[in-house]
Amino acid sequence: MFYSARTIGYGYGINAQTMNRILRKLGYLEGYPGNYRPTEMAEPYVNVNDHNMATNGGYTRFNAAYETISYNEDFVELLKSQVTQELIDEVKNEMLEERSNG
Repeated sequence: MFYSARTIGYGYGINAQTMNRILRKLGYLEGYPGNYRPTEMAEPYVNVNDHNMATNGGYTRFNAAYETISYNEDFVELLKSQVTQELIDEVKNEMLEERSNG
């Protein structure tokens, strides 16, 4: 079974955005919101799926193409020793500071 950042984050009481930031801080993701990709360190644990939503009468400017990243059960277990309340608080504070600085 594979899990999204949202479902993993749910177990820690956080949303997908915060979970992705934690995964980036731990070195499992690189990039930025909306354009994350797994690092080499994450490769044994991830499944990347491409999606192409050809809709809206075939107008290419409305076709959504995106990837989703999901993680296996071994990864979820690995995180249990790495994701601490202190790390969660640190990432949340960083996000609040970024928002307040505009």
